[in-house]
Amino acid sequence: MSLHNVGLHHRAVAGICLALIAGVPASAQDFPTRPVKIITDSAPGSAVDVILRVIADRLTQIWGQQVLPVNQPGAGGSIAVRLAAGSPPDGYTLFIPALSTFVAPPGAAANLPIEIPRDFAPVGFLGGAPMFISAAPWLGVSTLPDLIALAKR
Repeated sequence: MSLHNVGLHHRAVAGICLALIAGVPASAQDFPTRPVKIITDSAPGSAVDVILRVIADRLTQIWGQQVLPVNQPGAGGSIAVRLAAGSPPDGYTLFIPALSTFVAPPGAAANLPIEIPRDFAPVGFLGGAPMFISAAPWLGVSTLPDLIALAKR
């Protein structure tokens, strides 16, 4: 992991901690009084899981209460999202989805188990994984439009 990525992870952890602390009402000074679960739809060892474990470890230190990572991969994320959406809205269950599977547009699936504004409130952005497209040099393409044109042929 490069120093740049380490800095991004520290900023992400600080951001989520600040967002979580800012979202707690003044009357909830004793939060948390029991373990907090953070559910993810990603498998152990994935990019999202690594971020989750860094955050869970730091929140455990800050809060003095265990923060438990819960990996529930499978079914395109619907196992984890159903578990998170069905949890009591008491602040003791958080959800860190792989964003690409979480923001499926309405109507993309007939049985989409959630509605974003109804079932989840955004807390903050934790990090990202850059994506890129590459092609073998022997294909003779050097731009994305060239690659798309080749694929269409």
